[in-house]
Amino acid sequence: LRRAGCTVADKSAPPPSVGQPAQQTTIRVVKSDTELAKELGVDASFAVKAPIVSANASASLLRSFKGATSSVNYLIQAVQSYVVVSNAPFALTDDAKKLLATKPQDFLVRCGDRFVNAVTYQAKIEALVTFETSSEDAALKLEGSIAAGGSVSVAELSGSIKSRLSDASKKEDIKTSVTVTAQGFD
Repeated sequence: LRRAGCTVADKSAPPPSVGQPAQQTTIRVVKSDTELAKELGVDASFAVKAPIVSANASASLLRSFKGATSSVNYLIQAVQSYVVVSNAPFALTDDAKKLLATKPQDFLVRCGDRFVNAVTYQAKIEALVTFETSSEDAALKLEGSIAAGGSVSVAELSGSIKSRLSDASKKEDIKTSVTVTAQGFD
């Protein structure tokens, strides 16, 4: 329901501050649908419950997950965000002040106990890269070659990992599939 606000901003206040965009790109090895759901921040049963035409990007990533021992799955996430902060001092409206003085419980129901002073805007692109191999042993070797002796459980996506992922997708005995979703900024 749209209601009249309980606060009013000073009309002569400076405009809001818009922060600089921050960006982070990570790559994670995911071994199960439960682990993928945790990384996406959703319930593992969500993909089953969500309709096929669901606009929720996480549901399509969960549905595309192949959890075989002969496959290796990487979740690549690129997130960009910025914050807008109000610089205006706020005061209660006359109606809100009256309600607070006479009926504090009604004031709490109508106005709440806080107001929004800043908003974070965020866009996210997620890609689930699946490499299907002929055996579990081949999958382990592939994962080792992409990690290059290190760990890719959670890491910044660097140029060297990008080139190893690209090289892996070109091998003849490996079937590669990529599911990409985007959410956020228009």
